[in-house]
Amino acid sequence: MNTSAIARFSLTNGLRVILDPHDAHGLVGISVHYDVGFRTEPIDKNGVAHLCEHLLCDGADTALTGAVLEAGGLLNATTQADYTEYYGVLPAEGAESLLRLEADRMATRRVAESALREQVRVVKDEIRANIDGQPFGGFPWMWLGKAAYTLPSHSHNGYGAQRVETLSRADVEQFIADHYAPGSAILTVSGSFYSDHMKRLVEKIFGGIGGSDSRTETDRRIAITQSKSAHSVPAEEPPLPSDRTLVRHDAHAPHPATAVVFRAPADRGLTHELLAAVVLADILADHPLGRLDRMTAARGDISEVGSYLGLFGNPLDGRAPLPFVVEMFHGQELNAPAVLAMVRRALADIAADGVGQEEVTRTAHRIAAQLWRTQDQLMGRTLMLGSIELIHSDAASALSLPRTLLDVTAAEVRAVAAALLDQNAAVLALEVDQ
Repeated sequence: MNTSAIARFSLTNGLRVILDPHDAHGLVGISVHYDVGFRTEPIDKNGVAHLCEHLLCDGADTALTGAVLEAGGLLNATTQADYTEYYGVLPAEGAESLLRLEADRMATRRVAESALREQVRVVKDEIRANIDGQPFGGFPWMWLGKAAYTLPSHSHNGYGAQRVETLSRADVEQFIADHYAPGSAILTVSGSFYSDHMKRLVEKIFGGIGGSDSRTETDRRIAITQSKSAHSVPAEEPPLPSDRTLVRHDAHAPHPATAVVFRAPADRGLTHELLAAVVLADILADHPLGRLDRMTAARGDISEVGSYLGLFGNPLDGRAPLPFVVEMFHGQELNAPAVLAMVRRALADIAADGVGQEEVTRTAHRIAAQLWRTQDQLMGRTLMLGSIELIHSDAASALSLPRTLLDVTAAEVRAVAAALLDQNAAVLALEVDQ
């Protein structure tokens, strides 16, 4: 499909809408991205973004939820570092039910005390099951911010393990009022539909939520761009003055693990420098061809090596500062300083000697293929369009990203390696409780 078929418009209440009609074999994907994640939640209300996701997902209108499920639909929601997303996919004839479900969620401003206490219990159980009760639970993302950053908005985690049960109904309702208005959201519809019909349906269902905005479409878009700083994570995170290490202990882990964290290129947008960093991450660690994989192959005490950008490994849908992470799961005889030395040696080799264009092209083709596979899956395509529109204000670029990646050069990859090498690093060392 030609990306020119993607339509972007705003309703008078500020809701931004992306329509992406294409042949999806009779299916439609729908997502709503809200411009708030756990990095942008109030520091004294740690965990409120994730808790609100639970409340608004599980507290959705039961009749509308039932209609979506009976139509064969699937529903889910997640809280990310920089946004919260609600999404579903279903046969096209059921699209109106899912749109009405999302409109009902967007209009919600009150929660019941009983529902709040129940979801606090659910979140605490989730923390116990996924973090406290699992080997390597939450490693490294749960503590990566504390290890790598100094600003509170960047250094806290999104679970709010110590604070979530102290959140009141007033806290939650204020958070919803502040961040779940139409002007803070992007609605994406992708799949088998006609644009004119879908636009009328969206206007009818969502147009009455919140207040109106008399500005022109152009003026609204300019205002959205100018006000990004009100919602986005500040990029003024100071550089680390020296290497620093955070040690965590894991009672369930069978062996240690280490994560080394640098700052990815900080320019805003999907720049070539950022894409070169994505390629570099795969050149460093992609078993069995990665530089670090080959460097450590003979040791026998390293079970896994990984390298990626972004808190959860997606470099395309997060705001600066983005972490550039290299992680190793290893035996007791290898310690964190040795892992850091290995990583720096691999970066130094690339910075000094460069990397062949053939290796860069091969790696870029592999990553591009992964992106194309994501776009071939309706839900993956829908979510990619919505998140890139929210973070980078350019949904159409999502579909051309694979081809843009193929233009990354060896010189660009070498330059990123040199830039990372110049940085002080944060090290997260997970040690096994004896």
